[in-house]
Amino acid sequence: MKILRSRFEIFLFIAVLAAHLYVAFSPANSLMNWYTTDDAFYYFKTAQNIGLGRDISFDGLSRTNGFHPLWMIICVPIFLLANLDLILPLRIVVVLAGIMNAATAILIYRMFKTNGAKLAGFAAALFWAFSIQVHFVTVTLGMESTVNALTVTLLIYLASQIDFKKETGSLSISDFSRLGYAAIFTFLSRIDNGFLVAAILIWVLIKHRDSLPASGESPKEKFARWMKLALTLGLPVGITLLVYLGFNKIYFGTETPVSGQIKRWWGTLPNTVYGFPVDNYKVFLTHLVTPQVNIGPFALLTQIPHDIAGFFEKFLNVTEENQKSIHRLLVLISSVVMLAAAIPFVKRGWKSFKDLVGRFYLLPFFIACMAQIYSYKSTTYIETLTWYWVSEMVLIVISGGVLLNCFIEWLQEKSVSQWFFRILGTVLVLLLVIPFSGYIFDLFTYQVNPADEEAYLSGARALEQYTEPGSIIGTTGGGIVAYFIKDRTIVNLDGLINSNDYFQRMRRGKTGEYFDRIGLDYVYGNIYMITESDPYARMFYNRVELIGTVEGASLFRYIPGVPAKD
Repeated sequence: MKILRSRFEIFLFIAVLAAHLYVAFSPANSLMNWYTTDDAFYYFKTAQNIGLGRDISFDGLSRTNGFHPLWMIICVPIFLLANLDLILPLRIVVVLAGIMNAATAILIYRMFKTNGAKLAGFAAALFWAFSIQVHFVTVTLGMESTVNALTVTLLIYLASQIDFKKETGSLSISDFSRLGYAAIFTFLSRIDNGFLVAAILIWVLIKHRDSLPASGESPKEKFARWMKLALTLGLPVGITLLVYLGFNKIYFGTETPVSGQIKRWWGTLPNTVYGFPVDNYKVFLTHLVTPQVNIGPFALLTQIPHDIAGFFEKFLNVTEENQKSIHRLLVLISSVVMLAAAIPFVKRGWKSFKDLVGRFYLLPFFIACMAQIYSYKSTTYIETLTWYWVSEMVLIVISGGVLLNCFIEWLQEKSVSQWFFRILGTVLVLLLVIPFSGYIFDLFTYQVNPADEEAYLSGARALEQYTEPGSIIGTTGGGIVAYFIKDRTIVNLDGLINSNDYFQRMRRGKTGEYFDRIGLDYVYGNIYMITESDPYARMFYNRVELIGTVEGASLFRYIPGVPAKD
């Protein structure tokens, strides 16, 4: 079977891979513009330690499960190479991200093409592959978002294939089996994908409960067939879930990632720098429509009316006093106009719209996304980040393709020439690829000032200058520094990539015992965070003395043996 089935798929793969190869071979300091979050190096340093036989540990001292398993499994063999060259694995991750992103775009295209909406699939796949907004969140950063996008899209694609094969009379039990096994990877790519996995599998089971019937089967045989179908879909991921929870409990002392538990605990603290939990439905609804990508799950969509509002504000006499009110009014008007413009096309193409919504499982997809959102926004969970909302981005792109198909069908009813669609397609390619290329060339330049060739090492090298070899240094983040620093150990103080034991000590105010036991030498971080904010002010009360400022943050000497603050 051909991996790439059309010229368009070949174009997608080559174009996406070419852009990522350009980034991968860029100078190290430019390459680091890809990895703009400390969290990626939580994975990379832990993967490196696993490869070195230092347990499943970020610091080599304490076991941690503060990560999603599939991306860590992928990273481990790659970061074996970090023992030879720290930059080489980072280049490989960029290329791998490109391959996975191209695969995601191709799956989106095939979904639409298989269901008679090839032109809409062409546009949706192009948007996924070359939209800067999508690329920045789902492909760069080095987080699990790339594999998450791929597995979520694969799950929806395989579910849609079941519908298609039933209509063509080629459906078999192996199609359900493939969906059941794909659910494993979707779950392991992000644990909160459990909502999506459950929604899709249950929906498929209900929708296809009468599929694959045997002629003249009795009620007992019908029930047995239904049970076989249910087990085929749900048993693989069910077993995976139990193994995952059991392994975590036995090996790490807690069933779920400690990072998620800590972020919920942060929301109960009175003076934390990490933000505030959603405490009423007004704020919850505001989060649903905000264009802020870390807070708003649907920011890819809600950004559009905000951009339109911003455009019109340039022509209005907007004062600082009424700017917010006018902006909200313009956003509301823009949203209503966009909705009103879409309705006639949906009405005209209602049959195909309804068919695609059903075949792409957009209703259970949306329900699952809302359940995931509610699981964060209805609790004390704080500091959600951009890559949390990858499933929502996949939903928006697929839904946008379905709406676009209604418009394309209207044009086809008007007997518009095929040349018009070819020209429109060319324009779309140019509108997406040219800005995308500029974004890549600008951010990952091959011309680097010789004085800045190792600027990405400044934090690690500064700490090496002010600390002794063998020092154990605690910091509130520490991913990038931990990966590049030499002959020192970085301990993660916020607990996101530390042990369950450490988290429980944080809650009880007993971290001093832990720090004394591991031999902590220094604390490095923002001076306000360390000395004034929760939970660090209590953790380090009378236990640190300021040495000075190092690369924009404060370095403290840790004082062991001091009783904890009441």
